[in-house]
Amino acid sequence: MGDVTEHKYESDGTIITSKYAFKYDLKGNWMEKKETKTANIKQYIPDPQYIIKRTIVYY
Repeated sequence: MGDVTEHKYESDGTIITSKYAFKYDLKGNWMEKKETKTANIKQYIPDPQYIIKRTIVYY
């Protein structure tokens, strides 16, 4: 389990790269996911870094 990279190809030739980074708990479930987007052109304005956090309660 680790980081994931995804490429999206636009019709104008732009390649948008999304990188996902995960943090896991001791049981192997992800507790935090960060998404960062970049592109191969200077005019691209990326979305801000997107962070999702979750809490899992074990009984």
